[in-house]
Amino acid sequence: MVANPIPFAEIQAFAALNGVVMLPWEVRALRSLDYALLSARKPPAGKGKKAAEERDPDVVVSVKDGAGITALMKGLGAKPAKKKAG
Repeated sequence: MVANPIPFAEIQAFAALNGVVMLPWEVRALRSLDYALLSARKPPAGKGKKAAEERDPDVVVSVKDGAGITALMKGLGAKPAKKKAG
């Protein structure tokens, strides 16, 4: 079994089921963290093989940038959905 990135549809379903309104930057941050986790779990390239650098277009923080990942985590607080008046 292989781990795959979290699809946008799953993020949307989670937010809807939990009454959370996610801002675009929060979705990008979540996908960046997901990419970092998947990259960290990827087995190293075999001897004599060059590892292909795969980049998700949403990723703005390096897997090795601990301070950057910490900053992303601080901004991931859930925001309750705003109720419409009327």
